[in-house]
Amino acid sequence: MAGQVGTVLGVSVLVIVLAGTGSGGPAHSFSLAWWASAAVMTVSGLAALGMTPRRRHTP
Repeated sequence: MAGQVGTVLGVSVLVIVLAGTGSGGPAHSFSLAWWASAAVMTVSGLAALGMTPRRRHTP
């Protein structure tokens, strides 16, 4: 379920970025979409670090 929601949100953001580029040309659209994807992946990676359970040291 979470994977489906992530896919829908990712495709939606990509469509918004590609549709709103104006007259920058295809190279500019690709570059903008790449940076948007990189930013989302970075935020997701940081969020995943917060979900890792901490190991308890037992003496």
